[in-house]
Amino acid sequence: MSNCTDFGCLWYSNNYKKDTFLKDVLGDKFLIGVALNTRQSSGVDIASVKIVKQHFNAVVAENCMKHAIIHPEEDRYDFGQADEFVKFGEDKMECILPDTALLGIHNLHSGSA
Repeated sequence: MSNCTDFGCLWYSNNYKKDTFLKDVLGDKFLIGVALNTRQSSGVDIASVKIVKQHFNAVVAENCMKHAIIHPEEDRYDFGQADEFVKFGEDKMECILPDTALLGIHNLHSGSA
């Protein structure tokens, strides 16, 4: 950060140590969330998981909870990826956020928009 001339960057570099993480700076004010793909929630993408655990305290599924993944054809359901995502969230995060598509479906069925 020695080449930093932006006021915000200078403020940050003067007020936080090099190993300060996003959730530590803002987490007491609100949740810091990130969307995870299946390589991350399964632990295959180790580098990304490290960043997620350091900087974020909430997760939302990127694709594994979409209708096409969970219910790919009539009379067939597969919750494997969704279960893996929820397990990751329960083990490593403070909060699992719902997908906005699910919220929209709930609103349609409940009669409110």
